[in-house]
Amino acid sequence: MSTHNIAMDNTILAHLERWQQQRIKDELPLVKAVQSLDTDSPLIYLHADDRYKTSWTIHDQRTKKAALFCHATRWQWSSNLKTGNYVPPRELPPPGLPPSRIRSIPSTNQCSFTFCFNTDNDESFFDHQKALETFAKQTKGFNKDERPRRDWQNGAGDQTRFLMTWNMFERKNPFNSNWADNIKFDLHPWIQDAIKSRPYFVPNIHRPSLFTLDDNVLTDITDSDSVHFNRGDVVWVSFTLKYIVGSDWAPLYTPVDLVRVYSVPAVDDTDESTSTSHPVNRRLSAGEVILPALDTDDGMNIDEAASSSQVGTEGLKRKIEDDHNTTGTLTDSDNSPPPPVTRRTGKRRAF
Repeated sequence: MSTHNIAMDNTILAHLERWQQQRIKDELPLVKAVQSLDTDSPLIYLHADDRYKTSWTIHDQRTKKAALFCHATRWQWSSNLKTGNYVPPRELPPPGLPPSRIRSIPSTNQCSFTFCFNTDNDESFFDHQKALETFAKQTKGFNKDERPRRDWQNGAGDQTRFLMTWNMFERKNPFNSNWADNIKFDLHPWIQDAIKSRPYFVPNIHRPSLFTLDDNVLTDITDSDSVHFNRGDVVWVSFTLKYIVGSDWAPLYTPVDLVRVYSVPAVDDTDESTSTSHPVNRRLSAGEVILPALDTDDGMNIDEAASSSQVGTEGLKRKIEDDHNTTGTLTDSDNSPPPPVTRRTGKRRAF
């Protein structure tokens, strides 16, 4: 590997380490939440949802509300953020969508959007997940029937990819029946037709915001010089975490905001799946200046940290390979998520 590539690797390492510790607003860094579990005053607790007793959400001790975690990782790919894995009959699927993931009938638990992060060189997501799941299993009342943990993304096998998903559709209820008055983006015609044919469904209008950090200022990804995340970019992500207990149990990570904090070169910037950023209520806003986030705790800036021999590598398991020069697109060889865990304790409903 050339000296230039080694310097690039050190810069990526420095950005990962810095942004894994950094909050932008009132988020809770994942690493700090996990570290607190070894103290007498954990920063989090697990609470059964009031509406769905089979759903357990991690809460922030400071706010007594669902914890909004943050972490930094490297971008890999996303599904199409307009249509997800939903493809109506007789329509052509978006490029790169594996046939095994295609769903042609609207469903609240099988039609979803997906973000995939590259954890090949940084397994911290899996390390923290293991600690949080141990904490969850120790919580009184959680999984009282001792159902098995779902095998998917459990850290026992492939740890090179980490996925977050969110549902495309929701069951209509008193809380979302006025969705049409609140939606802030244009629905794809496929989604419009789907909810017309199934009026008991509504679209999930809560979608993550995508930003890039340009000269310390948050910029909507669609207004930046590079309107797509590229494979290998360092991204800061905020998210919530809950556990769904049904015939088995598994975590559900829901992304809220994504910010590209470091860009890598792209050979082909043609992936349109990351150029849509239209959630209902933005926590972060384009134009916000993010100054504190660019200084490390010991006073070094990112460039100094990258060239320092003391750049920490704890949690960064392997050397970063020079594979960050291609655009992230969904392929058959990537690990695609199965449908989320059903809340029913009986048979799963077939769609």
